[in-house]
Amino acid sequence: MPSRAAQLAECIASVAAQTVTPAAHLISISDPGTPNARHAAQQRNALLSAVTTTWVAALDDDDLYRPSYFRDLADTLGTDADLVYSFPTAEPLPHVNVNGWSSQTLTSELHSHNFICATVCVRAGVLRDVGGWPVDQEDGLFPGGTEFEDHALLIRLAEAGAKFACVPVENWVYRHGPWRYRK
Repeated sequence: MPSRAAQLAECIASVAAQTVTPAAHLISISDPGTPNARHAAQQRNALLSAVTTTWVAALDDDDLYRPSYFRDLADTLGTDADLVYSFPTAEPLPHVNVNGWSSQTLTSELHSHNFICATVCVRAGVLRDVGGWPVDQEDGLFPGGTEFEDHALLIRLAEAGAKFACVPVENWVYRHGPWRYRK
């Protein structure tokens, strides 16, 4: 596993290598092994306040886009969806396609477990309308009972009735350090 600085450089290079250039992008930088989810949410919200585009793409600093990431999502970004996601490659993460799910089913399932990773595109206006990434924690948990700010955001968006869309292709790489993806 490369150092965090090397991972960040690779992450930024994966954004620069896109066949469709993004207009705005958030990359959260966190310190693994520390209680940092609140800090990551604060970073993302501070960056969100400066975004002037319709869509915001969130990518953790240790993950990578495949060159076709934005091209693959482009058609779906042109629909009435509020959040668009796809699947990671080479990792045993759940590949759940929510297309056609009711808002109630989506909300219920997200309360049960997280099956959508932080690498998503969200309408900036909808993201602002729900207050951005949650920063309030009680006993180490965000609203919705999760320890991760990105999962708490998905719950917040689902509860607000945001329309989620899945592009069922593997077009980004989920990498991790000493922490692991958890349900």
